[in-house]
Amino acid sequence: MHKLGMNKKGDAGNIMEDSVSLFIIIVLIVCFFIFAKFYFIFTEKQIDLKIEENSKFSEIDFAAKQIEGLTFNIDNEIISFSKLAKLSKIDPRYGEIFESKLKEINEGEFGVKIKATPYNLIYDNHGDAAYIIIPSSEPIVFEITKS
Repeated sequence: MHKLGMNKKGDAGNIMEDSVSLFIIIVLIVCFFIFAKFYFIFTEKQIDLKIEENSKFSEIDFAAKQIEGLTFNIDNEIISFSKLAKLSKIDPRYGEIFESKLKEINEGEFGVKIKATPYNLIYDNHGDAAYIIIPSSEPIVFEITKS
């Protein structure tokens, strides 16, 4: 019969295996907490950047959506912003009306400036701007920036 303490070399080996296992478990737990801390620090910075980026563009984007959804009553006909822009390219009378509406928007409550921009230049601007692109044979583009 084997009793505890009778085989000291065998007990020492078991104790050593248990100690090594315990040490490895402790090291793995410490490594987990270190990596978790770095992960949270890294993702927290990314979230802060996203929030800052979103807040910077949200006002301009909101104004662009509001402007894009505008409708005007011209000669007892409801005309959308994009339709008026297309008609202004064809008919000079609508061109004058559209220019006056753009002036009203620039001086209005949106707090933004709107101007026509060539389609090929919209990606050259790295500033804070939103764009309204009206599809047609020659796309009509309006750049919206904070005033």
